[in-house]
Amino acid sequence: MTEDQIDRFYADAGQRINRARRSAGLTQAQLAAAAGLTRSSVANVEAGRQRIPLHVLAGAAAAMRVDPGELFSPALLADEPGGTVVTLPLLPADPPSTHQFVGGALASVGMTVRWVAESSPPAIVPQRR
Repeated sequence: MTEDQIDRFYADAGQRINRARRSAGLTQAQLAAAAGLTRSSVANVEAGRQRIPLHVLAGAAAAMRVDPGELFSPALLADEPGGTVVTLPLLPADPPSTHQFVGGALASVGMTVRWVAESSPPAIVPQRR
């Protein structure tokens, strides 16, 4: 992935966070307090100038009552088909939002998830490009 793709990814994530915050009726200061950030950090994240750690993203999503996967688009980081395929068990107790979040997090580092029945062992298989 290129630096330009990464910049677009964070700019898009910032816009999504801004929309979710406004929809939740929160000010930047309120979101900052809930997520453990400063108000200026929230402003910078929303403007795409500051990268947000996953644990802070999860806390912000909880404060806004949205699924973390709604706050970013892994497709913006995609180069071309390929990369590493991670095989993970599909657990019935896991909500779909968990699968979305895991898939999105892995996609952000160039990996693809292949969900399989619970009895299958996890595997990581590099794919040729």
